[in-house]
Amino acid sequence: MTLKWRTARGIQLEIRRVRPDDTKMLHWGFSQLSRETLYKRFFASVQQIPEELLRKVSHPDPARDHVLLAVRNDGFQEAPVGLARFHVSPAGKRCEFALIVGDRWQHQGIGRRLLDALVVEARRRGLQRIEGLVLAENQEMIRLAETQGFAILDSDEGPTIRLMRLELGALGWPRRMRYKGMELFGRLPA
Repeated sequence: MTLKWRTARGIQLEIRRVRPDDTKMLHWGFSQLSRETLYKRFFASVQQIPEELLRKVSHPDPARDHVLLAVRNDGFQEAPVGLARFHVSPAGKRCEFALIVGDRWQHQGIGRRLLDALVVEARRRGLQRIEGLVLAENQEMIRLAETQGFAILDSDEGPTIRLMRLELGALGWPRRMRYKGMELFGRLPA
């Protein structure tokens, strides 16, 4: 699965599955993120991403994990601009997701495209629910999740962390989502 498009400024971007040889690129990409962006993703002050996490992200278990990388591709070289992943629960009925977009690439629709791609894969796998945790102060992520049909709920983690949850229908379709600017209920148009 590869999704390619051009930004409003004409920059070629694509979303693809992560590969084992992406480890160095991921390391560099995480090193370019601001402290605020890292804090919003990891809920703590992070100076450097542990090698074990980078290895886990770049070598996912295909039965349990789905990891997507958004890259700038100029035809010669790729540079990371965003990352999204989900992990399927042991019972196999739900997954927990997380995503991050580089500071200079935020507010350009990359997070929405990554989240859409995760939801599509969760539906394809027949999962019943996709959910993720978010800091209550991270209003950009909360707004993104809401526009994609996620409910924003209190979490068991306390008042500073919210739960984003999308219940998937019996056939794996979200009950509510946005598609090309339209609010939809039920199935996507053909």
